Amino acid sequence: MTPKVWYIAGASGTGKSTRARSIAAECDPARTLLVSTDVIRAQLRSVLSRTDHPDLWGESFNLPSRDGDELRAANDGSLVNISGFLRQCEPILHAVNAAVAYSISEGWDTIVEGVH
Repeated sequence: MTPKVWYIAGASGTGKSTRARSIAAECDPARTLLVSTDVIRAQLRSVLSRTDHPDLWGESFNLPSRDGDELRAANDGSLVNISGFLRQCEPILHAVNAAVAYSISEGWDTIVEGVH
């Protein structure tokens, strides 16, 4: 059987983790990997320096801006740092891709959930 991969993304508090657990409950637990981008970010913080990757230590909704960063207004009028979020996502995406590739190579279904 061909492994399946689900990606569940959205803002904080929208039910991503709940939906991911619901899908996982319908899968074979012996061949299903559940990947959280929050967990990956925490793991990356343990191996990547804060100096080289400062955006990993911020929260996606309030990253500090640098000169030239693209900022966009949120619904509440605050500014969201799009450039900082993309910098934060880059190493997380590499780790997610590695996890999915490994999971597929093992024949496992994979559920990826997170803001990133």
